[in-house]
Amino acid sequence: MVLSLNCIILGDTTTFTITLGEEITMDGMQYDVKQFRISNLKEYILSRKKESILSGIKDPDYLVLWKIDISKDKLEGVYTTEHIKDKLDGKKMEEEDFIPEYLMLINALTRTFILS
Repeated sequence: MVLSLNCIILGDTTTFTITLGEEITMDGMQYDVKQFRISNLKEYILSRKKESILSGIKDPDYLVLWKIDISKDKLEGVYTTEHIKDKLDGKKMEEEDFIPEYLMLINALTRTFILS
């Protein structure tokens, strides 16, 4: 395992984990994790999790990922994208960017993301 992503839906308290290996298979294609874009990650999350967990989101274009580096207990009271930016110093992950632009993939890491 290269990376474990802790994810939480904005306004919710339940987390779920997405695990990415050095290589990721999606839709019959093989990707090196270093060449995996945020747009690919959004599709991967949707393919791995039930719609009910993702608050009814069916289309990756409607899924917004935010990178934050805090513990889960600091997420209390975070209900809007403004809270993510202002209270958590969150960074919106751009679709065209590659995962390594947001994470260090040298060691096995755990990071937290908010989905809105």
